[in-house]
Amino acid sequence: MKNERILSIGPHQVGRDGLKRVVEANSKKDGHVVIASAGSLERIKSLARLGVKPTVAVIQDYSSIDNTAAIAKNVKELFPNVAIVTLALDQKIEEADLQIDILKSGREIVDFLTNLQH
Repeated sequence: MKNERILSIGPHQVGRDGLKRVVEANSKKDGHVVIASAGSLERIKSLARLGVKPTVAVIQDYSSIDNTAAIAKNVKELFPNVAIVTLALDQKIEEADLQIDILKSGREIVDFLTNLQH
């Protein structure tokens, strides 16, 4: 798909900024844009209250499967139509539409966004 609106979620600003740069580097041809970022569940809830409408949420590694799974579950509840991508090391997150090993390149994310059907 084109023109995905991405919510970047992760505990570290540098990771959220890195994702934004990957998306921006490809935005001219596919139209994807990071519309917001969040480093905490409180911020995610605030964005939902503000009416932010992402089509994709990219959740970066929260160091434990329980934390990442809890974030994914909350995101799905707050944004029911969002596609969830998790970037994590060796985790199985039930709510994720796509799971990417965090050590892989950003190209896999771009390919997923390009081919997304929802």
